[in-house]
Order: sequence, then C-alpha cells, then structure tokens
Amino acid sequence: LAATSANVSGGKPALSGEAVYEMFGDAVDMILDGGVLPDRRVSTVLDMTTKPYKVLREGGLSRAMLEEMLGEDLA
Repeated sequence: LAATSANVSGGKPALSGEAVYEMFGDAVDMILDGGVLPDRRVSTVLDMTTKPYKVLREGGLSRAMLEEMLGEDLA
C-alpha cells in the first residue's frame, strides 16, 4: 500500500514511525521508519476516474490551482 500520509481520516498526520505505532498499534504488520518527517501541508487527493474530476482532500495544491492547471472546473 502506498499512501499520502499515515493517519486516521481527518486526524493529524503521523510524522514518525513511533507516531504511526501510537496511532495504529498492532493493526499494522510492519512500519518502515525513515526518521521524523518535516511538518508540512498534506497532499491534495484528486479523483480522476470521473468527469468532472473531484477533489477528495485539498492540501498543498488548492482547488483553484488545480482548476487553473487543468483548465477546467472540478467537482
């Protein structure tokens, strides 16, 4: 599984392996700990399986920025 962040939906992203374990405990089989990540804005998630595309989570790239880049309105 590749994910944009490790957190419970709507929760603060875990920025270390320890924080992932505190959040998910034994529900996760393995944690590859690459150290503490810098605290930054979350990823923007865009569903491009339908038209108009739908913003699932607005993060570092705003809806307005995406609309300008794609040249179309988003759902």
